[in-house]
Amino acid sequence: MQFEKLTERFSEQAADLAVRQFASVCEQDPAYRPDAFSVPDLSRVLVEIADSGVSVVAHEKGQVAGFIAGRFINWYGDNRAIYSPEWAHAAGSSRSMTDMYAWLGRDGQFDGSSLHAIGTYASDSATRSALTNLEFGNHQIEGVFTDTSPAANPDAEASVRAATPDDLPDIISLDRQLWQHLATPPTQLDLDLANYPDNNPKYQIPRDGSYICVAEISGRVVGFMSCRTGTQESEALRDHEVPHINGAFVAPEHRNSGVAQALLNDIFRWSTEMNAPRVTVDFESANIEAAGFWLSRKFKPLAYGMTRRTR
Repeated sequence: MQFEKLTERFSEQAADLAVRQFASVCEQDPAYRPDAFSVPDLSRVLVEIADSGVSVVAHEKGQVAGFIAGRFINWYGDNRAIYSPEWAHAAGSSRSMTDMYAWLGRDGQFDGSSLHAIGTYASDSATRSALTNLEFGNHQIEGVFTDTSPAANPDAEASVRAATPDDLPDIISLDRQLWQHLATPPTQLDLDLANYPDNNPKYQIPRDGSYICVAEISGRVVGFMSCRTGTQESEALRDHEVPHINGAFVAPEHRNSGVAQALLNDIFRWSTEMNAPRVTVDFESANIEAAGFWLSRKFKPLAYGMTRRTR
């Protein structure tokens, strides 16, 4: 097997390999958009990524067997972190993924980067296995929920309603607490608390294709949940008819009391009224409380973001 950087010579073959792999993924779950990628467009984007980032093609006499392309991004304390989305790599086996990743390192393309992130489809067990063996761990999970009928919630002590513009200060206050939570062990993500966006553009009322609900106890807002259509992290899942939960927090003293489930039930009510086929969410696996909540509500993982620190 021969290895070299991805160029226009190989871009169409690489794109075709990625599109064929994605077609196989789509057959296993209808939540993916089968028309998310085309060979011509993906071929062009892969060359653009390779020209300014990192790339490798594994080929045998010019026939592409696998590739990896990754961007340089500023992420979690590394201003030269490497990110390869789910569609920017493909391999015939876990062995070829391992060999390509090793070649990138030996070629010096990882120099100056201590954080590598690679997205995978949940059904792509070969790539996930290869990355796990290379000491990558799950960082982010994007899940989907297809049964949007409200769950039983007998213990909820809060009343839930649609948010109004007057609720925005309370929502922003709770979201600031979420940032604080994410920057505190054992989660401890690299967030700049001093630069919290007080006018967070995620939270606008009203906005087409968007819904925010709040939970109140004795007239005090103690939790919120926000969703917006077409904002899925994974491009393969991005759908302008599907709500994506992009913010949620319950005050610590009111957790495990049914408040979060009551908020989720209201999101499901809204999604049902708009005839949405499913609801999606993404969350950091390092956020133990969030991961426990979403997975226990049977959100099925469809895409993973996997990371590896080299030092």
